[in-house]
This record gives sequence, structure tokens and C-alpha cells, in this order.
Amino acid sequence: MSQVDHSIQPIAITVAEAAKLLSLGRTTIWKLIKEGKLQTFHVGKSCRILMPSLLSLVRPTDPATAVEVRRRGRPRKVLPNALFQA
Repeated sequence: MSQVDHSIQPIAITVAEAAKLLSLGRTTIWKLIKEGKLQTFHVGKSCRILMPSLLSLVRPTDPATAVEVRRRGRPRKVLPNALFQA
């Protein structure tokens, strides 16, 4: 039986996977896509989000580009290193 290398990072993920990864709703992910903040491509009817696009959203090179996320009515900024530790 061959062994699977789990160290390989995905190139793209689905909207549902992105929502789960960021602890956001799918509607919020779709909103970010429509605003052009996430780059996508389609395979048939399936929409995929490019991982570099997702990483640049949570690790912005310019702090002014960080996305504000509302939870329970209070605006908060996504911390660049809070979700993905290198």
C-alpha cells in the first residue's frame, strides 16, 4: 500500500472549506469573492478559491488591506498570523 504525503498543501479549496478554515459563513466567503478579494476559478459547477489569494487575505502585506469581519455586531480586524502559523 502506498503512503500519502500529508505535507502537500492544496493549491485551491472549495468555498465550504474556506468558510470552515476561516470560521466564516459561506455567504461571507461569496461576498469576498464578489468584491474581488479572493481569486477563484471554476471546474464545471464547482468554484475553487486559490490558496495564495486566501493567504494574502489573512496575511496582508499592507495592514490597511486587512478585512474587517463583524461578529456579534462588533467590527474586528482579522489578525494576519492568528489563523496560519508558519
